[in-house]
Amino acid sequence: MSLLWTLLACAPDIAPESSDSGLEDTGLEKTEDSAGVVSIELDTTDYEAWLYLDLESRELVDITGPLTSDGWDLAFQRYTVKLNGGVSGGGEVEAAELLGQTLEDLVQAPVDGWVTDAADADEDGVPEYALATWYDYDSATHLLSAADKSYALRSVEGGYFALQFDSYYDDAGSPGHVSFRVSSVASP
Repeated sequence: MSLLWTLLACAPDIAPESSDSGLEDTGLEKTEDSAGVVSIELDTTDYEAWLYLDLESRELVDITGPLTSDGWDLAFQRYTVKLNGGVSGGGEVEAAELLGQTLEDLVQAPVDGWVTDAADADEDGVPEYALATWYDYDSATHLLSAADKSYALRSVEGGYFALQFDSYYDDAGSPGHVSFRVSSVASP
């Protein structure tokens, strides 16, 4: 099933693009509004590279050696997002899914509902990523759209954040450009 999703999610762009692994080529773009909400767009067009993001700094972290639990909270590869927790890392990052809530609705992290990345339970060869349902897939158009939900996140450093995905496409409609908004929130 995961191979099917991989093929379908990138159907408009099936030819892999080559990319250097250096951070200078990632295409990280971010802006901050007056309320402190940071909008981020990541160039995830590389089919193999993971991009590691620190929520506190809202910057990418260069992982050149062995993957450690320090310095990163979320990692992105195409439309896949993993947490630095559970089977994906030792940072104890957790997420709580909040259906029907916007980023602006979340001012304080919830008390319960926290999960992290788990081992492959459905035997598809892919871990059960806590943020795996951030998008909806349209089988007629083969396009992804951001699901109607937001997430509360607890970072490696113990900070709390709200996150809401906006898109998987850039302004030209090219896939592999994950955009989302993130803001700090109060602890539970």
